[in-house]
Amino acid sequence: MSVCPHCQAPVVEGLLFCEECGGPLVPVVEDMYTTSFTGQLSVLASQATLTLEGPGRWLLGRGRGTASLQGATFIDLSPYGAYMEGVSRRHALLEISPEGRAYLTDLDSSNGTWVDHIRLQPHRPFPLPATARIRLGRMVLQWQHLSP
Repeated sequence: MSVCPHCQAPVVEGLLFCEECGGPLVPVVEDMYTTSFTGQLSVLASQATLTLEGPGRWLLGRGRGTASLQGATFIDLSPYGAYMEGVSRRHALLEISPEGRAYLTDLDSSNGTWVDHIRLQPHRPFPLPATARIRLGRMVLQWQHLSP
């Protein structure tokens, strides 16, 4: 059995992120995200829209300053009632592949992550369609991949 390079916890082979600390178990290449894109996450209950631009990775969670993931930009959903809706501090990771494909990964959240009506397995990237309803705990978001 191998150990996490960040916290030294034992890890199960085949996982992308440590179940204990959430750190990546595969090397993060800083320039691997070369495809530019624009996407939107809309918080349905508040009708707030968050625009995501450029290549990258976004950590969806709550409580600014308490959650991080190497190479990811943190999106704090606290202003939209995340705590009351069961969103974990480090709930899910939204990534764009070098080809411009969107993926969502549940980070072993307490209350689960769904894409449309499919519950995601922790630490397994799930391909997002161009539009999808995402549920983090009880918080419902609408995803729309606008470009390319």
